[in-house]
Order: sequence, then structure tokens, then C-alpha cells
Amino acid sequence: MSRRAIAPNLPSCQFGPLAVSCALPNDLAFAADGSAYVTDSFQAVIWRVPPGGGTPQVWLQTPLFSGSGPVPIGVNGIRLDPARQWVYVTVTASSADFNAGAVYRIPFVAQPDELTIQLVHEYTNGEAPDGIAFGASGRLYVALAGSNQISVLAPDGTEVTPIGSGPGSDIPLDGPANIAFDPTRKSLLITNHASISGNQQNFAVLRAYVGDIADPLALPVLP
Repeated sequence: MSRRAIAPNLPSCQFGPLAVSCALPNDLAFAADGSAYVTDSFQAVIWRVPPGGGTPQVWLQTPLFSGSGPVPIGVNGIRLDPARQWVYVTVTASSADFNAGAVYRIPFVAQPDELTIQLVHEYTNGEAPDGIAFGASGRLYVALAGSNQISVLAPDGTEVTPIGSGPGSDIPLDGPANIAFDPTRKSLLITNHASISGNQQNFAVLRAYVGDIADPLALPVLP
């Protein structure tokens, strides 16, 4: 029997007004040793799960990762940088301002201190940063679920021209939530959630050419 990560002992989430605390494991990234780092959007936590599975431990918890709004999505997307020195995360809707979101990075150490968290890029107009992916170029691609774009960040955190829907697109970007690379076409594959519009006709996986390939991801350790 394979080992499983055991979720925190918290009530299940009932969407709508959140009267009780609950867990929302959202995104994950693997380290070279097989450990999984999992964002928990409702608990402002990054969990660390041992290689092969097991009981998760808090890797970092901070109010900076808290969210706001009817469905308070805080810490969300997560990836290790190409040099494996930093863990990058998005916060979709800051607890200080629902219209503000950000990309942060944390030193990739055994037990980080919240004082070492660094702001990489801030979004202030309801862009709602969600899933992320690193290219081999060092650029970070960020799905903006609120503004229906893909933000492209240079290694120093400055934003390059964002990617939007092309004119006359059959299906436009609509609540893009997560992204991955198509290795054969130097393109991004983008999931449309249509989470704000609710337009089911836009539920799709879209492709956008970026002239970049993926930074290789670490693989899990399977029992």
C-alpha cells in the first residue's frame, strides 16, 4: 500500500461565506529529494510532504499569505526557481486589499523565516495572480485570472509585455488558472476556468507561443 499525505484535521470547505476555518490545498512543486511543497490557500500555509508521502509539516505560515473576499484565495501557485535557491509563490487576493496580489519568493532552506520573504512583483488592479511556470530563459509566466492575461516577469521581477487573447480568438483567455509548457512547440498550455464570467463555452486548454521551453521540473519519489 502506498503512503499518502494526510490532510490537516480541518473541516471541509463549503463555498460561499466561509463561517468556519478549512483547508484548501491548491498547487504543489517537488524538490529534487522528492519532497512536495503544497500551498494551502485558506490557511496561509506552505506544507512540506516527505518524499513518497506521509504526514505534512508546516514549512512556512505567515499572514502575508492570507487572502480576502468571499472565497479568500491567498497563497496559490508555487514553483522552485531554475537555480533551486528560491521558492516562488503567488498570493491571489491579499488580505490587506482584495484587488492586490503578488509574487513572492522565499529562500529554499529547511525552515525559512517569514522575515526573509521577498516581494518579486505586485499587481494592484484586481489581476488575481494564480498559477506560475518558469521557462528555461529564467522568465516567470504568471496566469492572471482577474485580467485574463499571462504576465511575463524577467528574472529581476520587472514585467515584460503581457500575453493576451489575439484578435478574433475563437476562445479568449477567460480566468486563466494554471499553465504548463508544450515542450515541442515552445508554447504555453493554459487552463481557462472562466471563474468570473461563468461562461462554460470558454472552459478550455489554450496554447500561446512564447518562444521558450520549460525549466525542467523535479519528479516525485514513488513508493
